[in-house]
Amino acid sequence: MTTAPFYLALDVGAAVTRIATLSTRTRTITDRTPAGTIADRVRAALRMAPGRPSEVCVTVPDAWFSGSVRGARSYEEIRSACEDQLGLRGVIWTGQLAAVAARCGRQQGPGRYLVCDVGYAGVRTGSFAVGDGTVRTEAIFERDGGGWRDFDRAVRAVAGADPLPEKWYEQAVEQAGQAFGAFSKAMASPDREDDQAYRLTGHRDHPLTVRQMMDCFAPVRERLEAGLAAASGGGAPGTVVLTGGLGWFPLANLTVRKLTGIAPAVTGLNESVRGALLMASREVIAEPPAGRATVSLPMNRIQAGLLEEAALELPWDRPFAEPPGGTLPLDSEELVLMISGQYRTVRLPGLVPGPYRIGVRAGWSVPGVLVVRPAADGAVQVVSLPPAGPAGGHGP
Repeated sequence: MTTAPFYLALDVGAAVTRIATLSTRTRTITDRTPAGTIADRVRAALRMAPGRPSEVCVTVPDAWFSGSVRGARSYEEIRSACEDQLGLRGVIWTGQLAAVAARCGRQQGPGRYLVCDVGYAGVRTGSFAVGDGTVRTEAIFERDGGGWRDFDRAVRAVAGADPLPEKWYEQAVEQAGQAFGAFSKAMASPDREDDQAYRLTGHRDHPLTVRQMMDCFAPVRERLEAGLAAASGGGAPGTVVLTGGLGWFPLANLTVRKLTGIAPAVTGLNESVRGALLMASREVIAEPPAGRATVSLPMNRIQAGLLEEAALELPWDRPFAEPPGGTLPLDSEELVLMISGQYRTVRLPGLVPGPYRIGVRAGWSVPGVLVVRPAADGAVQVVSLPPAGPAGGHGP
């Protein structure tokens, strides 16, 4: 009897971890407020799944794959939780905006997509080339602050001592048509900024003007302007997508429309995990960054009783290199690599001699980073790979 494949997608967000499964054409999505470590969250997600998945896709902030040391550290933490601690194998990793682009591209067709995510803790913008069953990241701009959390605080401060209802935004969504019209008129005629945008009811009525809401939204607008300028790269997108916890707000829609000249498609909060599910089932494949260098570790080995030079490949498509025995003994704070045929040296400050696993992580800002993880407990080293060329290192 053949067992039907079962696919699992996890969207590990700042506020909520979303879980999606696909089995015999049945799709299920569950929201789960995060608690404990990343490993705890993933373990809880696996307990909710109907069985052992055939394929797993995990989506995380796109900036973790930028090739920066900070992003690679965050990625390495969750990768280790999923693969090393929980034993998941062959995990597909993708950025959250890339997953949204994959999902929208599946629905609307190939093209160039600009995705704006006004999330819980910040604003992110990305540009993607979406093909027939593929998605490729072109650029990402991410900036903390100015997300739903800060906007919510600002609106509550405007309301004064009499607090707004806990879920005041539900009332605001119901008044979306009226608010959209009020904001549109004020953007065309500043003398309309004192018009009422919303009337929210708590212990008393809270009339909120266009001007008040614009002031609360100003940090978001600033980040959207910077992000759209950075991510667009001077090229016009075919489709603009607005997503995230503040995607419902009319000013977000109107701002993106004004800056791009395109009315954005507004998605629900589950589009990222739905896109990850497409990748888990291989309906969409994330194309790797272009221009990755070949990276290897020069070594000596005994062959037929003779000492000869060899090289251990550091593959981009696996977490770590696979030397005989599984680990490498390291005893120096300097490690010589061969990058695109040239010797380069990386420093590993404070390295404690012992057995290690080493691997490379790609990014759009090539050449990426080197990850050096102790075989036992200990600090993980994450360092930028030096570029190939005359500068950046020396031979052994």
